[in-house]
Amino acid sequence: MSLATMREMSLPSTSHSDQGPFVLDASAAINLLATGIAPNLMPLLGAFVIERRAFLEVRRHPVRGRDHKAELSSLIDDGHLAIQDLGSDGRDIFFELTADDTAGGLDDGEAATIALAITGAKPGVPVLDDRKAINLLMRRWPGCSALHTVSLLADQRVESAISRSALAEALHLALIHARMRVPLLCRPWVFDLIGAERAAQCSSIGAVPGRAATGAQLNGVCGEV
Repeated sequence: MSLATMREMSLPSTSHSDQGPFVLDASAAINLLATGIAPNLMPLLGAFVIERRAFLEVRRHPVRGRDHKAELSSLIDDGHLAIQDLGSDGRDIFFELTADDTAGGLDDGEAATIALAITGAKPGVPVLDDRKAINLLMRRWPGCSALHTVSLLADQRVESAISRSALAEALHLALIHARMRVPLLCRPWVFDLIGAERAAQCSSIGAVPGRAATGAQLNGVCGEV
């Protein structure tokens, strides 16, 4: 089975009427800033929101010399990103997820991202790169699909609209400057896109698996640790 087919199986569709927005964690927002193509990429995929606590955790631009506040403001002004606050149900989940009894709790941004995705007007798709947060989400809410940031770049709508060279450069920038995490089964796609020389510069890619994914692993392609 091709990587393209596996991606289609793992990425939630934004074309259905009941599909909510992508809910960005701070790490995902930082990764998108690092790509340099967020204003072109985000409209291709659908609506994006970020909970205010996660938004406030974006305190710097991952690329030296660029202004994160100006770029985030531009995304908001152009309608590509919206800041949202948790309602009462979301706050209850947030406080539960940050409590010590959840093996030390999640940080505020990750907890707020999950809470907003779970309790929003439409169920959202949390975009998280933290292993602990994703595993906790999958245990507590197995029906809620989560994505890594790299999943957004791997979407076929993005590959169709953005040239291969531009996408490779954007991916490389996110890996170099934001140290974007790449789950195991996405690594062959990343390696193939940016090439061996640039991949060798990116410690956050990790080892590239030397065998094809098994059928049991396909549920996690680009969407699970």
